[in-house]
Amino acid sequence: MKLSTIIVPGFLSLSVIALPAATENSINAENSTSLPGNFTDPIIAEAGGERFCFGANKYKYCNGSVQKCVEGRTRGVKDKTKIEDANKICKFFCSEIKTPTQCKQSKLKANYHPKWACDNQKYC
Repeated sequence: MKLSTIIVPGFLSLSVIALPAATENSINAENSTSLPGNFTDPIIAEAGGERFCFGANKYKYCNGSVQKCVEGRTRGVKDKTKIEDANKICKFFCSEIKTPTQCKQSKLKANYHPKWACDNQKYC
């Protein structure tokens, strides 16, 4: 038996083991997104007074769909950065969020990183 046939599979199995997995801690990216101009984060604006307990496209800040949400928040705006920020926020608020884990996953998928933490919010 060749030495390379033993060593190569061994290295490959080690590389798979060493790959980072997406855990709740890795999902919990709490970097802040600075919002441009008068564009506000609805949760920060309401000082956490609401519960996260909504289905996809059901939250009042969503306006029924990501597209309608972005259009409503960027009416007349030409700045590409502001439109991208609106898209991130709308993707988050148009997600189904009923648990801290869903909140963290939605933040990650939307690339939305506000200053508030999902674990500190109220849920169903």
